[in-house]
Amino acid sequence: MKENNRFTEITANSTAYSSAALEWLNARPAPPARADLTSVDGEMAIRLIYALPGGKDIDMPVSAIHPVSDWLLHMYFESRNRERVFGTRNLGIGYPVLAGKLGNQELSAPLFVWHITLEPNQNHTDNWQITRQVSQPLTPNYPLFHLLDSISGSDFTGKARYFAENEWNNTQAFVNFCEVVSNTFSLYADGLPLSIKPFPDEESLLSGQNMLSWSAVTGIYPTLPRTITGEAPTAIPDPQVTGDSWIHTFSMLPLDPGQRAALEAVQNNALTVVEGASGSGKTFLISAIVMNSLSHGKKCLVVSKSINSLRKAQKMILDKGIGELSFVLRDLEGDKLMLADMLRMSAESKSKANYNRDLFQTVLNKTIREQNKLDNAWKALHKPLFGSLDFSETVGRYLRANRTEGKELLLSQLNPQDFTFSEQEYNLIVDAIYASEPLFR
Repeated sequence: MKENNRFTEITANSTAYSSAALEWLNARPAPPARADLTSVDGEMAIRLIYALPGGKDIDMPVSAIHPVSDWLLHMYFESRNRERVFGTRNLGIGYPVLAGKLGNQELSAPLFVWHITLEPNQNHTDNWQITRQVSQPLTPNYPLFHLLDSISGSDFTGKARYFAENEWNNTQAFVNFCEVVSNTFSLYADGLPLSIKPFPDEESLLSGQNMLSWSAVTGIYPTLPRTITGEAPTAIPDPQVTGDSWIHTFSMLPLDPGQRAALEAVQNNALTVVEGASGSGKTFLISAIVMNSLSHGKKCLVVSKSINSLRKAQKMILDKGIGELSFVLRDLEGDKLMLADMLRMSAESKSKANYNRDLFQTVLNKTIREQNKLDNAWKALHKPLFGSLDFSETVGRYLRANRTEGKELLLSQLNPQDFTFSEQEYNLIVDAIYASEPLFR
């Protein structure tokens, strides 16, 4: 106990953790979101824990009565909802559990979470099926291991990541890792390795004794920020960015000058942040940036916590006929083989387009001139005309007034003769543009 107190003197600020990380650090049973595995089905819990560390495929029936049936129903729909929003179902089994208080942080944290799938039985409403494929990920509790590393100066984060990636099917390596954690922090062993016990009661949690409980908690474990799984991010001070590799700022989507300014910022800065409320056009702008980047032969990765936003951006690219090699990944491990097959098939069937540099430069010059005309017109419309009001706002004021004298005054300023433009004048301008093309090359 004395050795244990040495660790509790070191403080850790809870505000440093995200809400998702705090749920991983305090994952005690809280039905219906999380439940003690033995309270769901004791016999099934024994067989499940026996199979999990060995890296075996799992397909087990569960017969549930009230209130367990309500818990499973909640977990099922919550995991499906999270799949639609985040791309992963976030349903797993945490085992074993470190319970106590370390670094002034209350803990009920599993060391590892095995992701599982829960499906209802089509014939019996109270029967369920728990399945797990070896391809489904094993996730270390990175918030917990970061806390342990900050307290002891060890590298449990790296060791846990190595185990999850390389030794996930080695039962003895799993037991050895758990024993190293237990010995390092002088944890009381609540149960035997690879056994299954009910989750410690409230009296045990309040006893002040830190323990490694060989109990399991099943339920929703929210998606953690990606940076939580790796080393601390590093930033290059004042990175040098050059725009030499960018030829133009055009996209196949119409952009106003403000949106195109954001696109230009992407081409000239190492990091560009664009903020906007929901529905303000961020996904539209992202799609335009991707199209522009692809036209320069660059590779693009778009990341979002919403799978719907990714699909919307992909649809915009597909509608323009350039999205044949775009893929939406919901689960990197599960979709890896499918992605490889799709890339191979696309590469074999895709033919290279012919490229005429002179023709491209001619079209680009014409487009730039047209863009400048549109920009000047846009600026004229938004230039203050009547006090702080621009042209459109001024016209709107007149029309909303709904007065005859106001409309007559407005019409007197819009003489149709001022806007006449003959075909002969147009042809002369076109000929002059083509004659000047060599000057722009």
